[in-house]
Amino acid sequence: MKPITCLLFAMLLAGMMSCEREDVLYRTADCGDNPVEIQSNCYEDRAMVRTYTNQPGMVIQMEPGRFAIVPEGDSIRLDDCNLPEPLKAEGMRIQFSGEQKEVYPNEKWAAYPFNFTCVSRQ
Repeated sequence: MKPITCLLFAMLLAGMMSCEREDVLYRTADCGDNPVEIQSNCYEDRAMVRTYTNQPGMVIQMEPGRFAIVPEGDSIRLDDCNLPEPLKAEGMRIQFSGEQKEVYPNEKWAAYPFNFTCVSRQ
């Protein structure tokens, strides 16, 4: 009985340690070399208009506390709704995947609604 208890304790300890990593992959298989945990989904009620997969980009600061992502080779801005805090820094180079969401005809956005499914430092 004692060896089983030790084995269970060792498995529990190993599981707890694996959750303490700084870079944690969330909801996707291939996210680059330094994946960062994404906490939530954004804009689930909006239709998807474009997908990005392993897209390089740069984080820009639009105003204090407000960031956007500019995909490499494009001039549009994507909203930072669920961009992890460690990546919210002017000039941060990232690789990301996600869904650009629709903007309704009666709206004006500084950056397109976007839901990250994967993001990593470059």
